[in-house]
Amino acid sequence: MQDINCNIEVKQGFLLPLTLFGIYIDKLKHCLEEAGCAATTLAGIFVILLLYAEDIVLMTMCTFDLDKKLIILNDVCSNMGMTVNTDKTKVMIIKSKKVTYPNFVYDNRNLEEMYLYKYVGIDIHQKFKWNYNIEKRINGGWKAYFGLENNYKPSNFVTWDKKRFFFETLVTLVILYGCEVWGCSISK
Repeated sequence: MQDINCNIEVKQGFLLPLTLFGIYIDKLKHCLEEAGCAATTLAGIFVILLLYAEDIVLMTMCTFDLDKKLIILNDVCSNMGMTVNTDKTKVMIIKSKKVTYPNFVYDNRNLEEMYLYKYVGIDIHQKFKWNYNIEKRINGGWKAYFGLENNYKPSNFVTWDKKRFFFETLVTLVILYGCEVWGCSISK
């Protein structure tokens, strides 16, 4: 197969980059499973990696497995002619104790360790604590509610039916965003 050089960038929001990324990165999950990489339990589901748009989240609970996953990612990307933006690449170890680990390296560059990671608008804490998300949703709900109340005053949206409709349509969605994972912090 012959390489095609293209120096024209695609515009933000186009679907072509996502499609190409999906085609090229499809092999990564298979390679991780084939290498025996461990999965992490997230909301009761075993997850080896998360994919969204052109973002990848390699999830693990041990440093050895993360090193292994980074090597596999590097191999897959190199074989497919893709590069990883190491300036935007971060590391987060799911752990219950405050332990420091040596620097993690991808393609001879050190990666920054994070304690909180935002994925599709949900903050994932290294200890899988969801209290921050719950508080953030409640505060966002109050902001949406007061914004709605301020918009009622100059208009005729004073009937209970209209207020309830707008509350359920606008405020409830803000409060309940990501609520599926809140139960993960409840002790058994």
